[in-house]
Amino acid sequence: MVMVDRFSKACKLIPLKGTPTAMQTADAMFQQVFRNFCLPEDIVSDRGSQFTSRVWRSLCEWLSIDISLSSGYHPQSNGQAKRLNQEIGRTTRNLKLKLPCCKLSPKFIGPFEIVHQVNPVCYRLRLPASYRICPIFHMSLLKPAHSPGIGDSDLVDPPPPLDIDGSPAYRVHALLDSRGVRSRLQYLVDWEGYGPKQHSCVDAADILDLSLTEDFHRDHPDKATPRPRGRPQRRTPGDVPGGGSVTLYPRIPLN
Repeated sequence: MVMVDRFSKACKLIPLKGTPTAMQTADAMFQQVFRNFCLPEDIVSDRGSQFTSRVWRSLCEWLSIDISLSSGYHPQSNGQAKRLNQEIGRTTRNLKLKLPCCKLSPKFIGPFEIVHQVNPVCYRLRLPASYRICPIFHMSLLKPAHSPGIGDSDLVDPPPPLDIDGSPAYRVHALLDSRGVRSRLQYLVDWEGYGPKQHSCVDAADILDLSLTEDFHRDHPDKATPRPRGRPQRRTPGDVPGGGSVTLYPRIPLN
């Protein structure tokens, strides 16, 4: 159950086993909300059965709390709670992968082993320790993994990531291209064990094996290269683009 204080914007997330009854909702409000935020003047909620019951209405009337129910098919009436629900759903969903663009990140990663079924709609997965997220996912975020050996190389299980200082890392098979983006150099990487769909651009600083970049620029001298360190060489007054020299005369002031 998600609670948001309209004044301080503080949130309260109360774990419950299934949809609570009116009495369970009232008890959770007393134990988790009222004791921390005091009695509210008004409670905005959806039209769930626990908020439209006589028990809930009698309790709020006894505590002098106004009840504001959201309109049908108009979630904006309770926009703060709905917005918080989006943020909560975006955290067991968005993994902190080292990718240059979140919009181009893969829709699914894995496969991962199912440890057991928590409830009819949620499953616990066996995730690497470096992910540091809750391993329980709703079935809407999961899809079956294809079995290898059916003729599609993209369906073969990819190798697990390496663990470098507690962060996942992947082996580079080859560098395919380079480009300059806002004074930064990026490489198009072919990851070892992954298909063409997983090719992605990464910063040059993230390529740990320098021999890969040296071999790439030796074989592709026309591609974008890293800038040399230090300031560019300054031209002397006598240098002329294209060769040759000129003589500079001092300016004589006119009286």
